[in-house]
Amino acid sequence: VGRCFGDLKNRLFVFLGKFSFKFRSCLSLFIEMDRSTSAKGGRSKVPNESVHVIVRCRPISQKEKAEKNEIVTTIYPNRGVVEIASSENKENRKVFTYDAVYDHNANQKTVYTEVVRPLVTSVLDGFNGCIFAYGQTGTGKTYTMEGTPSSEEQMGIIPRTFEQIWSHIDRTRNSNFLVEVSYLEIYMEELRDLLQPGTKSLELREKEKVGVVVPNLHSVCCKSAEDMLRVMVQGNKNRTVGFTNMNEHSSRSHAIFIIKIEMCDVETNIIKVGKLNLIDLAGSERQSKTGATADRLKEASKINLALSSLGNVISALAEDSPHVPYRDSKLTRLLQDSLGGNSKTIMVANIGPSVLNYNETLTTLRYASRAKKIQNKPIKNEDPQDAKLKEYQEEIQRLKNLLAQRHTTERVSSAMSTSRLKKPRKQRSEITVEDIEGDTCEEEEPQFVKEDAKTKEELEREKKTTAELASSSVS
Repeated sequence: VGRCFGDLKNRLFVFLGKFSFKFRSCLSLFIEMDRSTSAKGGRSKVPNESVHVIVRCRPISQKEKAEKNEIVTTIYPNRGVVEIASSENKENRKVFTYDAVYDHNANQKTVYTEVVRPLVTSVLDGFNGCIFAYGQTGTGKTYTMEGTPSSEEQMGIIPRTFEQIWSHIDRTRNSNFLVEVSYLEIYMEELRDLLQPGTKSLELREKEKVGVVVPNLHSVCCKSAEDMLRVMVQGNKNRTVGFTNMNEHSSRSHAIFIIKIEMCDVETNIIKVGKLNLIDLAGSERQSKTGATADRLKEASKINLALSSLGNVISALAEDSPHVPYRDSKLTRLLQDSLGGNSKTIMVANIGPSVLNYNETLTTLRYASRAKKIQNKPIKNEDPQDAKLKEYQEEIQRLKNLLAQRHTTERVSSAMSTSRLKKPRKQRSEITVEDIEGDTCEEEEPQFVKEDAKTKEELEREKKTTAELASSSVS
């Protein structure tokens, strides 16, 4: 009877999970329809929406096979359901439902197309977005986020995002775009610029109407998907990784790749700004399994501290607590907008199938379930005052005005020079009365007057001399 009751309970949970998934899908569709019909220019008022949570389970590893570890996780992709059996009692199965779940058969393209593409489309419409991979070390977070960029089949979320962005830009003829990227890591609770290694640790600042920002973070303007990929590859060379028993290339830091897209409609001059945070979190660890010592142990302590703070933030938001401890770590401060703020957010919970990681998998699934309850308030960013396109447009207009003024000045100067050009002056012997009367030169006219005056004086003196001589001769 107990076994039948347990089976009935599991079937009920599966049914409720399937119903819940379909209900959430219909609700999201209704919200999108309502948004499209009610938004009529200006800043769109968008209803609150939940953080979208997906679960991705990696295949069993060769090491787990060699140790003959049992598979305790069952994935139902069509239902959005994950079941996990107790390591001590297989009949005690826990059931979780999510927006989408994927087993090891799901390829990179499927995950991106079904989950990520709609979010990137929203970012290209002026919304903020965030995608972060969460889970135990060695569960495939970096593979999900980056994959193998050089392989069409194996490339992950980040390089596929590059391709979608530039495909959209190439198809859009009535807008101008500005794309900038930045790349940073949080290592041992310090912010490091991965594009300018060796610089001093960065600081976080609160900016009114913008949120948490990182002053002095280097950004690169990109003109193609290839440019963005080169920046990512260069940044990855500077990222901190290390060897552990769980992962030969374990990420020892939380990496945040930031994409900022500004777009301006050439007809209306309306500027929209979309920002996308793509985050590969370091994995949670247990020293007994990773074999961490010395530096690796210190790193693990800081990693777990940040992830614990993230878990506390998720729990506080899920329970609608009046206080949310964002300031407990650099990671949670950076995620402040993404969790409970102005953003559309996707959480990818990566898990393993083996009984060896039962406790870690169960913890991840529980955090993921809580994250579903978080309500965000996404708002389309239209005509923000700090948009660089706006600044560039104003500078271009200023330069155009200066250029127009210069052209006007040159035309006036040219006209004046042309009006001063006259035919050559005649020789004095050729000058007529009309020429003298019409001549405006004030230097020559007095000269003629002086010459005439001199001639008359000489004549008078000669007449006087002649008269005197005549009178003397008469006498």
